[in-house]
Amino acid sequence: MNMSVRALASTNAELFEERSSLSFAFSVSESGILTLLFAVLLSALALIYFKDLNRCLFINYQETVQATERLIVEHDQLMLEESAWASPSRVQQIATEKWNMRIPSPEEVILLDAS
Repeated sequence: MNMSVRALASTNAELFEERSSLSFAFSVSESGILTLLFAVLLSALALIYFKDLNRCLFINYQETVQATERLIVEHDQLMLEESAWASPSRVQQIATEKWNMRIPSPEEVILLDAS
């Protein structure tokens, strides 16, 4: 009987050692898996963040391009309006109507000598 108890005890000791080495191997493997899982989740969150950032920056870029185009159109309209206001025929019309000015006749023109 004593022999069977020793055999049972040694078998239990061997099983305990085997289980402890397996649990250590499992815990190392488990921590590796958890590390990889954390890395995957972190990269997924980073991807979501940068895609959202890219979308926001692209929207901002599009709004800036549209504002630039509106300003270019407004500038062109203002340049056209300025050329219309400063045309010689308009200036002559205002001078004639508002201030009763007229083009002098050749007899009314006096030339001065620079010396």
